Amino acid sequence: MRQSRFIRVLIVVSAVFAFLGSMVCLPAKAETKPGAVAEGNILPKFKLDTPTDPEIKQYLGVDGERDFTLDQLPSRLIVVEAFSVMCPACHQNAPKVNQLYNIISGDAELKSDIVMIGIALDNEEKLVSAFQKKFKVKFPLFPDPDGKIDNALTGVSTPTLMIMDNTCKVLFVHGGIIDDMDYILTVIRSLKES
Repeated sequence: MRQSRFIRVLIVVSAVFAFLGSMVCLPAKAETKPGAVAEGNILPKFKLDTPTDPEIKQYLGVDGERDFTLDQLPSRLIVVEAFSVMCPACHQNAPKVNQLYNIISGDAELKSDIVMIGIALDNEEKLVSAFQKKFKVKFPLFPDPDGKIDNALTGVSTPTLMIMDNTCKVLFVHGGIIDDMDYILTVIRSLKES
């Protein structure tokens, strides 16, 4: 009798620990809402604060002091990494996204037609700045402290890489950690040529 009660308690405790363990491993945005972000759709419009750093402004091709939308960028293709500073998968993906940026910025043909940015969904500027320093991110990162961009990008989990044209038509979406850089680069080169 005592042993069967002990086994039942052990089973319940094991189930609780398994549940709690799975919660720790979930990315920051685990749920998927019915989405507006899909290949072929126009990305919902949202505003980003114009950076104060002149080099970043030049890289993006924006002037002015207030804000801008992605369709105002003069680039042919825009690569956007949606991430969260609290997302373990985003931490894992950061070196891969940095590698992608380094490849693009080191290739004369690609860098002339492509800009790359990161948007930290639901994250404040201080956290984004710390993430940028920790992972040595060279491309511009934008905070989303009030969650407006997160709400506009319904259905986007973190990390998600999106490629769009200068009208903000979504041409490619890759959810999760980049596990095949060659494939991503093949897609980018193909989209640039089309």
